[in-house]
Amino acid sequence: MRKYRMIMFLGICMLFLMISGCSKKEISVCETTVVVGKDGSITSAVVESFDKEYYNSAGLEAMANEEINEFNQSEHVKETGKATLSKFEVADQVAKLYVKFDQAEGYAAFNQTDFFQGKVSEAYERGYSFDVSLKNAQGAQVIGKEELLEKGKNHILILEEPVCVSVPKEILFYSSNVELIDDKSARVSSESQGLAYILYK
Repeated sequence: MRKYRMIMFLGICMLFLMISGCSKKEISVCETTVVVGKDGSITSAVVESFDKEYYNSAGLEAMANEEINEFNQSEHVKETGKATLSKFEVADQVAKLYVKFDQAEGYAAFNQTDFFQGKVSEAYERGYSFDVSLKNAQGAQVIGKEELLEKGKNHILILEEPVCVSVPKEILFYSSNVELIDDKSARVSSESQGLAYILYK
């Protein structure tokens, strides 16, 4: 079980769900999204229904800040970077929590999940398996390990959570458990097993 996870902030009294109303091909703040910044920072926007009278927004925000403060005081923060509650709001019976991490390692540690963002060469050095097949947007080209390693200077996002992701540059190739939304956005399947790979410029 994960010790740190933002879902716990919004899921104390409810089951996790993706807010209805988003079209299948549209990414927006109406569903949980991980945003990769140009500077390598990671922002997690967690979205949950908040439609019960006994839900307390002040208590929820306090709980989020408590978890973040505990994380920032942990021993490994020098390696992972800090987390910041950048935005919290409740409107129209929907709660939205935005937590920004200095780097991908912070997001991974906070949520206790497998998450990598960086260059292809760096991912390979860290031991990630490249025995995968990635397709391009048109589905006309498929690359494997050899071709992927040749793209060592390109960036890659590797994760296991079924969330939407937004990257700062054009997506080039992605694994079969990923659905392309537009040139910079994608969605990891809720039925995904194993890691999802998203290669971008």
